[in-house]
Parts: sequence; C-alpha cells; structure tokens
Amino acid sequence: MATASTRVLTLFDPDDKHEWCETRFNEQIFIRINNPQLCHDHIRIHVTHPKLDVHLFFSDAQIKLITNWSPEHNDTLKYIYCPDQKSINSIRKTYGRCFAQKLFSTADLEFEINHVQIALLHSLAKQAPEESDERNRLVSIAMQELDGLRHKLNQMRTDQTGEQPVE
Repeated sequence: MATASTRVLTLFDPDDKHEWCETRFNEQIFIRINNPQLCHDHIRIHVTHPKLDVHLFFSDAQIKLITNWSPEHNDTLKYIYCPDQKSINSIRKTYGRCFAQKLFSTADLEFEINHVQIALLHSLAKQAPEESDERNRLVSIAMQELDGLRHKLNQMRTDQTGEQPVE
C-alpha cells in the first residue's frame, strides 16, 4: 500500500476557489492546500524525498512563491494557471519561457491536474507488486481517469466541428 508520502500532486489554493478539486482527484496522491505556511512546509517535506516527483499547481497570483524559489526546491515541477493568455504572455515576457514547467489558463486546470494524476498513478502502479490488489486498483483508477480525459477531448473536438460524439 502506498503511504502518505506519495501525496505529491499539490494545488496551492489560498483563496479557496477550487474546493471541487478535493473530491475530484485521488486523495492518495493529491492535496489542496489553502494556507501559505502549510504549502511551504508541504513542499519542504516532500522535496527531501529524492525519489518522489513533486508537482505543485498554483495561480499567477502566487508568482512570488516561485520567484524566490530555494535552490533545494528546483526539482519541484511547477505549474502556473493564469486567467487568460495575456497573463501567460506577461509571465513569459517577465520571467522567461522556462520559468515553470507549464503555464496554462485556469480553464485548463482540471485537465492539467488530471494529466499529472494519471502519470503518478501509473508510476505508483509500477512500484506495486505484480498481480497485487493494490496494483490492480491503481491501474483501474488510472484507466477511469484516462477515459474521462478521452471523453473531454472528444467533447472538445465535437464542440469545434459541430458533430455529435460517437460512443
């Protein structure tokens, strides 16, 4: 069974705008934090585990969190969601293209977290013993999430073309 130390997908949400995320993503790997000190402590604790990938999602309103990033936290994968393309362009102009792992709009937040969640579930499943209940459970969850992403992408395609989705 995976331990709490596998909870490395973090959404820093100090304004409590994304409460829906708490029930949407697998609690084994996902945590939503709305307190800056808890967020700092969470990052510090998880960065000390070199075998873990730490994924941190936060809004452009918390850009200061990344501008003063401690060197020991450089391996943390940082994702910044912005209200619009203008904000994304502003960050790229001010800080450069490699400032964060990915910049995207708030409208894509669920998709981007889901994408990372699937990768982490896959990684956890690979670490579980072969033919174990835990491995099967993790693979099943990842497959459900992949189905959800496929549905969203199909919906996006049909919205653009005006076609009816084929199930």
